[in-house]
Amino acid sequence: MITYLYMKRHVKNPEKTNVIFIRRRLLVLLILLVPPISFRLLRSNRAVMNFLTDRLTHPVRGFIAAVCSITVWSVAEWLLILAVLSAVAFIVFFTASLIKNSREVFFVIFRYLSSAGITALTIMTLMALMWNANYYADSFSQKSGIVAGETGVEELYETTRLMAALLSGSSGSVARDDNLLFAEDMDMLFNESTTVFRGIEQEYPFLKGRELRCKKVFFSKGLSEIRTTGVAFPLTGEANINIDQPAAFIPSTIAHEIAHQRKVASEQEANFVAVLACEMSDSAAFRYSGYLFAYDYLAGALAREDYGRFREINDSLDDGVKADLRFSYEYWRQYEGKISEVSDSIYDDYLKTQGQEMGTKSYGAVVDLLIEYYYSRNEFN
Repeated sequence: MITYLYMKRHVKNPEKTNVIFIRRRLLVLLILLVPPISFRLLRSNRAVMNFLTDRLTHPVRGFIAAVCSITVWSVAEWLLILAVLSAVAFIVFFTASLIKNSREVFFVIFRYLSSAGITALTIMTLMALMWNANYYADSFSQKSGIVAGETGVEELYETTRLMAALLSGSSGSVARDDNLLFAEDMDMLFNESTTVFRGIEQEYPFLKGRELRCKKVFFSKGLSEIRTTGVAFPLTGEANINIDQPAAFIPSTIAHEIAHQRKVASEQEANFVAVLACEMSDSAAFRYSGYLFAYDYLAGALAREDYGRFREINDSLDDGVKADLRFSYEYWRQYEGKISEVSDSIYDDYLKTQGQEMGTKSYGAVVDLLIEYYYSRNEFN
């Protein structure tokens, strides 16, 4: 803007200067269109996407995350706040420029809209390189050989029963308050976030990555409003955790977001990897949270298929487990409404644009992976 005002005052033919400015802006926009268009054309090429994620996306995002780990607060959170403030300032200055330069309305509109276009295309390119490529590279299932198949109610019932037993068995190993709710020290859990993947890395070496501490989100209630438990922010590489959510689910959320850091893109696979990472960790709190996370999905699916058998299993749970599940249900029920519906719809559309045909329903597909893994490894009478 300063350059434009200077040129307008000192150049004898401001109209010619405007034409030059427009041409240059159009050229920049055309150049910035190349990366997102190229990505769209190449994203079906698995070899290219694997090369991109292994050689560029993962190393660069890991490096940026390591730099951001210098701070205890979430860099991503403050970048989003800055983005909102910048958008407000953009609207204010745009309006002021229209009023002040009423004789050059077209040029003012072009100047501001082209600036918005440059910003949008830059973000699209960064998102394609830093995250979206992961959706088209080899998945966890393809690398591990654990592929969800068709299952029946009997397999679902037995897997849910097994998970309930593991859950109740681990319940006594975690700290609880007077209301029997999970009460482990949060700082300890976040400190353990750096090592929680060490166990699963032994089983699946392709999940190795930088051991970085997850970040607590200051405005966590805002995440709850849109029913979000955590965000692995692509542009900073940070794993951001909603600390206002029920505490019993925070360790499994930590593992879920770390799974995203380790190139696990789909939500169903990130949920599944989180359960395995928690189970294979040395932390009793993480193991309990992982089992609770898995049981919540399995029990929900069983309740829809056979409510009587669901009640049978649910009634057998440890009192502490029942308290955590009840508190979680009551907590999330207060955030049901228009805001959460809109956010769910937006994220659903985003997932579908990245080839995740099930959209947010892929969160429920983790049940099939859990059955495939646990049912096939245990003998049931």
